Amino acid sequence: MTKPEPANRELTPAQNYVRIILWSVLLCVPLFALGAMMAAVEHISEDGGGWVDYALVAGGILVIAVSVYFLWRWLPDFTMGEPNTPRGNRMRWVLVAIAVISALITIPLLSGGDPADGPHPLFSNAPVAPTIALVTALAWGLLMPPLILFSRRNADEHKLQTQDFGMMVGFQAFSLAAPVWWMGWRGGFLPAPDVMILFAATLAISLIVTIWKQFV
Repeated sequence: MTKPEPANRELTPAQNYVRIILWSVLLCVPLFALGAMMAAVEHISEDGGGWVDYALVAGGILVIAVSVYFLWRWLPDFTMGEPNTPRGNRMRWVLVAIAVISALITIPLLSGGDPADGPHPLFSNAPVAPTIALVTALAWGLLMPPLILFSRRNADEHKLQTQDFGMMVGFQAFSLAAPVWWMGWRGGFLPAPDVMILFAATLAISLIVTIWKQFV
């Protein structure tokens, strides 16, 4: 398999952002297929499984193979056109580190979830094995702080300003939503606050504002 042509560098920054978002959505397809395969393999190993489990394994292999092919062919320029300089190369290593940390968090959750618990393990509050919880917590809590510091030390001034603005707006949104949800729960007219919903919403708002600020 040959490496895709670097046509992404001819795109505008806005077009590149859209391409990265679409590529990330496509990345969810093989991840979900992998989770279904792992659950099916577990059933097969425990009691021999049924035809549905074998179909999930075969279909999962096909979906992953096709998805990986298109993920490789449509690989975007995650550095947004960073020049081939020492600083640009360091930022590329930051992206590699993010991918590794994401795998350390996602793969254990995919392998440890039980479909009987209801929602997909990536979006569930169901209990997980202590080992899985420890691996994912350590991956996030110990590896993210030095990665964030390294990234900020190597980002240019404009990128730092847009990121700081996005984080400020995200925190302001959190500071408004969290107390309202908390008091609504205490008053009995809202469900119990979910920290991961607040985290995901804050992260999404921060990212959207950062992208918007990049082009104003």
